[in-house]
Amino acid sequence: MRKIGCILLCVLTFVIDVQPAIAQQKDTQEQQQRDAQQEAQRAAQIRELQRARTNTQRDISKSQAAARAREQMNGRVLKVERRRDDYRVKMLQKSGRVISVDVDKNSGQVKQPIDKKDEQ
Repeated sequence: MRKIGCILLCVLTFVIDVQPAIAQQKDTQEQQQRDAQQEAQRAAQIRELQRARTNTQRDISKSQAAARAREQMNGRVLKVERRRDDYRVKMLQKSGRVISVDVDKNSGQVKQPIDKKDEQ
């Protein structure tokens, strides 16, 4: 009987000592999983922000600006200048007038023509 009591006491002591270690290991694994999920969420947010920034930074090209000006103003493109926020497109109309139009880099919108006579 004494041997059984001693064995039971040893088993209980082992269980009591091992149980906190198992619980701590489980907590550590759960924390690592939460950390990995948070890191994945942060990475997804960063990718989304980079994608949004890239989409807003896409400007139209010089040739696209020339094409839009040609379509809307019905003339021949003579020159395209890149400026800070837009393109200045110099055009010769069928009437013989030389005009300049500004084309917004972001939206591609053609702004009101500037007559070369009025600039001088």
